[in-house]
Amino acid sequence: MPAVGRDPYELLRLTPGVFGDGARQGNGNTSVLPNNSGPGGSNSSIFQVENQVQVSANGQRSASNNFTIDGVSVNSLGFGGAAVITPNQESVQEITVLSSSYSAEDGRGTGAQVKVVSKSGTNQFHGSGFFKYQDPNWNAFNRFHGAQGEMPSRVNTNFRQFGGSLGGPVWKDKLFFFFSYEGLRSNNLDTSTGTWVETPQFRQLIINSRPGSVTATILASAGIAPRIATFSPQPALARGSTIPLSARLSPAGSMSAPQPEPLANMSPWMAPILLVAAWMVFQTSNSFS
Repeated sequence: MPAVGRDPYELLRLTPGVFGDGARQGNGNTSVLPNNSGPGGSNSSIFQVENQVQVSANGQRSASNNFTIDGVSVNSLGFGGAAVITPNQESVQEITVLSSSYSAEDGRGTGAQVKVVSKSGTNQFHGSGFFKYQDPNWNAFNRFHGAQGEMPSRVNTNFRQFGGSLGGPVWKDKLFFFFSYEGLRSNNLDTSTGTWVETPQFRQLIINSRPGSVTATILASAGIAPRIATFSPQPALARGSTIPLSARLSPAGSMSAPQPEPLANMSPWMAPILLVAAWMVFQTSNSFS
């Protein structure tokens, strides 16, 4: 059965007594139910570190839900009702959801008791596989092209989701094996809000001015440069001035690249901020590229 991000916990709302509308925000992230707080549901498929599924069992808060896999608790220690392990669908044998009348073996939370049983090998070899492919060349054109009547455009998203499973006997009737894998490769070049990114000239200025520093080392690393489809260079502005919104965006709605500011005019706290920002971009590109 199709599910958002192939997250098996998304199927909990099909259980009688369990409510959840699966709402998403404009940026695609999950929406938190009213009077609830926490990390929310999965925004990165099964790779979500803390998956707080936004469902309510018989009026209880989502923070009251309890998750186990093969009888072992996988609940977050920082947020109630969040699972730190989200199994891929190929590895799940069954999911039992209890919303009332708990037995003595259940407890901890007053919400839904979510019990996941994983698959195992059998005396016969069994396997499965899947591949989901999304490419800008195959995407449909957007219905609304923009306030200025721009040319029709497509969602510029490259998405690859793939995986499979394999199980069978090692020693018939005595020893079995089972293995499953899921991978995700995704990048999106579309932008909906103005974002500041450094230009190649700015990165080279840092490298030349502060050779051997941590910041220069990170900016010189392979793959650290921002991925920009198109940009509209703007003339350098005086320090403290503001770039108008019309100047920040090109007619196609893509980001414009601000001109680098002389290093002598930089505040002393800019280098640590650039270091942290560059490291976060580097980690993100390695995780999703």
